[in-house]
Amino acid sequence: MKLGRFVFAGLLCLLLFASPVTLAATSTAHENQAGPTQLLLGLEGAITGAGNQHYELNGGQLLSGTVDNQPVSPGKVSFDIDADVIGLTVSGHGTLQLPSGFQARITINDAVPAAYFPIGCDPTVMGACDSEIPLVFTGMASVQTGKGDPMQLPIGIESAYWDPLGLSIVLTSLNTVGFTFSLVVSYNTATISWTGVQLDGGFAGSLGSEPVEGLYHQVTYSQENLLKGTESDFGSIAFYGASDTTLDGQGFFFGHTSFTLAEEEPCSAVFPTGSPIFDLPPSILSHCIATGATSNGVFFMAGGHGSFIFGTYNTVWTVPSIGTATTVIASVF
Repeated sequence: MKLGRFVFAGLLCLLLFASPVTLAATSTAHENQAGPTQLLLGLEGAITGAGNQHYELNGGQLLSGTVDNQPVSPGKVSFDIDADVIGLTVSGHGTLQLPSGFQARITINDAVPAAYFPIGCDPTVMGACDSEIPLVFTGMASVQTGKGDPMQLPIGIESAYWDPLGLSIVLTSLNTVGFTFSLVVSYNTATISWTGVQLDGGFAGSLGSEPVEGLYHQVTYSQENLLKGTESDFGSIAFYGASDTTLDGQGFFFGHTSFTLAEEEPCSAVFPTGSPIFDLPPSILSHCIATGATSNGVFFMAGGHGSFIFGTYNTVWTVPSIGTATTVIASVF
């Protein structure tokens, strides 16, 4: 969501699952323990890989804009964007059409990233980063105005990920001379499929009266509806290196997330001076949205010594949504 959901390139150390987290679980089969034992944990961690993403976007209404430096009247606009982010490779296609006869066929071949992964990687060093989250998709548009031959123009398409819950996005030519256009539009549909987002961190707490600590690794798959501000989540989670090996195990989780708008500020207050995003037109950078979120779901794990852990979790995300505080209540058999 607008400059808030993940860490930005070279600015925020993206800690999605990184604020205090609490797990409660009823626990297991300690020797001489007849019934389950309560497990209370705090988890802290960070996204180490953004995985792959598939974006679908269409609309909508033209709210304002210019074509060839002339204002255009608000009204209907038709656009359809389909894009994939595989590691650091971006590709896609789209169409754009106005009632005036303006139309464009779009080829997406790159992006201006808002965030690189792993956290703290240097994108100027080859091989240091292995994934990214786009702020703006870029490419070329074959533009037909109804007058003369089509023109080839560089184009930027703001990702609705940074303007969720039906807020407007910008579609704009990136050239500064000659024929230009810049359109502020609403969208009817905006979804992202996330595949293989990775999180790593540590946990500490108590198993009954026993202090415990260890590490965790999580892989998440999500289907996100940006218009509704909801997301369905599932994936795998593993505890390892635990001080009590009863907790060493792996399993799965299923849940959903709801996002809420929280605050808005100029992008210049979010991105560091000199960031490549400042090469973009001011219309794209006029505001940035920070969001909060709440996640709920269930998980189950096969632990050490034949134990089984089953429970529920509730996660409250910070604003911007880079840290979490999670409560899990479970039983270990």
